[in-house]
Amino acid sequence: MKYDIVYACGHAGVIQIYGKSADRDRKIKWMETNCLCPNCQANENKKRTEIAIKEMAGLNLPTLTGSQKQIDWAVVIRAKRIEEAKIFLATNLPPEVQEKARKFYAWYTGQTQAAWWIDHRDEHPKATCRLERKSWDKQNKEERVDIDEYDEGL
Repeated sequence: MKYDIVYACGHAGVIQIYGKSADRDRKIKWMETNCLCPNCQANENKKRTEIAIKEMAGLNLPTLTGSQKQIDWAVVIRAKRIEEAKIFLATNLPPEVQEKARKFYAWYTGQTQAAWWIDHRDEHPKATCRLERKSWDKQNKEERVDIDEYDEGL
């Protein structure tokens, strides 16, 4: 059924909702409280993308590839994850790990596919390091140092 709602931003809209009456009513209430209308949501996404681009401007990161929608989303994700990676690298890592960590950071920030950032959006960089270790080791062809031992405060 189609319902007229007033989004959290104050704009009115029509939405299509299926399901039981109680579920529809609950979804309408949630959308009116928490959701922006499509235009305001698009503007919010654009602002987040612009902020992320400004934050990352000095890092000389590679251009992302993918659809424009993927790129806009991935820019925001990449900015957040790179900040987390910087915090991890700022911890007191032993000298034997610091160089490997810097190489991982270079590999991590060098990812150019927007889909890669989207696929790893919920992972802390340290977790990505564990999950992507095989790929990273193939590219670097070096002996692996276990970064998991050095997770102070994470």
